Amino acid sequence: ILLINMEQKDKSYFIDDDINLLEIINIFWNKRLLIVIITCTFAIFSVIYALSLPNIYTSKSLLAPSAIEDSLSSKISAYSSIANLAGINLPKNNTSNSTEAIARMQSYEFFSKFIVPNIGLENIVAVKKWNALNNEIIYDKKLYDVDTKKWLEGDLKPSKQKAYEVFTNMFSLSIDRETSFVTISIDHKSPFMAKRLLDTIIFNINETM
Repeated sequence: ILLINMEQKDKSYFIDDDINLLEIINIFWNKRLLIVIITCTFAIFSVIYALSLPNIYTSKSLLAPSAIEDSLSSKISAYSSIANLAGINLPKNNTSNSTEAIARMQSYEFFSKFIVPNIGLENIVAVKKWNALNNEIIYDKKLYDVDTKKWLEGDLKPSKQKAYEVFTNMFSLSIDRETSFVTISIDHKSPFMAKRLLDTIIFNINETM
């Protein structure tokens, strides 16, 4: 009798613990107005927040390695295969000019030597938005005063290291290993400044390489 009572107790326990889908549906149905209001409220605030953000423009360029480098690499690879048959090991040119150029463009030295003097720290760190009507960059007044051209936080400019961190988030680079084509792009709140930054990078890497 004791065993039977225990089994009956366990059975009743599991029955009470079952999920009743119909009750859940009824709860959602009864609260449907509240659910719709909450969903619409979050949707409206999301749209307002998205519209309040400044537009980000991308300037992109596809770069190809020089013909001289391609010719040299093909000759080295052709002679190395012949030399291997004769038991001679030619040095492999694993570091091409393209690889070196990519490393330079991403380096802090290239940024501080060519980007900062030609673009200015304010156009990297202090830009708030771009006015399309008169092609004017609007700067964050809490950071930079356009009239006096001074930084307002204790009259101290942001360090180049800090500006470099911001720049690395704006600058992206990828290489196609099959074709050796390199794609570089700049994201900026001003499309003209994005183009200017990209032109500065391309010009200086060609001049220095």
